[in-house]
Amino acid sequence: MKEKLMREAKLPVPKPVLDSKDINTLVIVKRQGAAGGKGYFLAANQEDYNKKREQLITQGILSKDESLYIQEYAAGVLAYLQFFYSPLKEELEFFGADQRHESDIEGMARIPSEQQLKSNKVPSFNVIGNSPIILRESLLDEVYTMGENFVEAAKRIVSPGMNGPFCIEGVYDENAKFTSFEFSARIVAGTNIYMDGSPYYSLLFNEPMSMGKRIAREIKTAKETNQLDKITT
Repeated sequence: MKEKLMREAKLPVPKPVLDSKDINTLVIVKRQGAAGGKGYFLAANQEDYNKKREQLITQGILSKDESLYIQEYAAGVLAYLQFFYSPLKEELEFFGADQRHESDIEGMARIPSEQQLKSNKVPSFNVIGNSPIILRESLLDEVYTMGENFVEAAKRIVSPGMNGPFCIEGVYDENAKFTSFEFSARIVAGTNIYMDGSPYYSLLFNEPMSMGKRIAREIKTAKETNQLDKITT
């Protein structure tokens, strides 16, 4: 259903790999649900996949019967795009963008390749923190288009739709082309770095505006105008 929703929203998504025997390019293997990146790993073929999976099972990070999701790896600059959709105003707001810092895959990049090749450790994608990023202004039109398409697709597929906060997660490649590998249908940790408001939200509200405050204001407005049915399920 998640993949169906992303395709219905016309988000550019990496190709999924349904079986490990079909791995013929670099893929990322993910756990189901919000695992925070822990237990994710890269694989180049089925042999590589089986070796790393067994290693993580032995370490107790994965369970033997755990279902894993495989998709082609998309390389580029990480960008987690945060939105808020108001069904009261029927308006999409772009809250901000952040990057995730993952250990210890980021640290591996600082080690010479000769030492990397000698290591048998499966690098972790465990999220440690977040930092804000400001996108090039020329990219913002596409950001709003993706967000609006996602909202409309959610209305059609999972009524009443994607109300409130959500996040489209992906990477920008060398041509500034965005590929979305995931979405979060909820408030995300990356919004915590904007407790006093993001640069984008300062254009919409003449006051500090965190995501929590924005949610609270939507509820208060709905209550005052007798429209709670529009924002709840």
